[in-house]
Amino acid sequence: MWSLTTYKPKVCKPVALGNDAERMELVNRALDRVRNEDGSVLVIVMLMLVLLTFIGMAATTTSTTEVQIAGNMKVYKRNLYRAEAGAIVAGQQLENATVDELTNWGPDWLNVPSDLPRPDKMINVNNWVAAHSVQAIDTENRYLVLDLGIDNQASLDMSGTMVHKYYIYGRSNANKGLALVEMGYRRRF
Repeated sequence: MWSLTTYKPKVCKPVALGNDAERMELVNRALDRVRNEDGSVLVIVMLMLVLLTFIGMAATTTSTTEVQIAGNMKVYKRNLYRAEAGAIVAGQQLENATVDELTNWGPDWLNVPSDLPRPDKMINVNNWVAAHSVQAIDTENRYLVLDLGIDNQASLDMSGTMVHKYYIYGRSNANKGLALVEMGYRRRF
């Protein structure tokens, strides 16, 4: 069951004061203590300065990170386009090569998978030595071509020429970045 109780506030006894001048003096001293705000403005200003300092440090860190990200994207795109250019040069070399060169392993850039140290990982630096690849644009840009032989899914016509399948790779490792481009290529001979 609920019961109601009443609350009785405590009543303070009044202090006996003297004349009106003493009362006014007491009231003025109490008001002076309340009105004394000399140090509060300084504290508020200091807190605002600390807050603005933290906001400035966060903005500086964010903008520095954004500049680094933009620089990395620039290096990546440059290497990607350079690797693509190397692969296109290799494609043109493959297109211009004679059938005799392609069947007798004439060019240095033409490889079979067993020639490469790591054909399963084309990013491996050992695949890109001078014996297996050729400089395309400059020293950081190379290309190589992998001959996969006759493409058994290209045609069932056995009377004509056969379709040969190649993978063309372009690689660029300029400016502390690395990009690798792989393109498929087929040629009938």
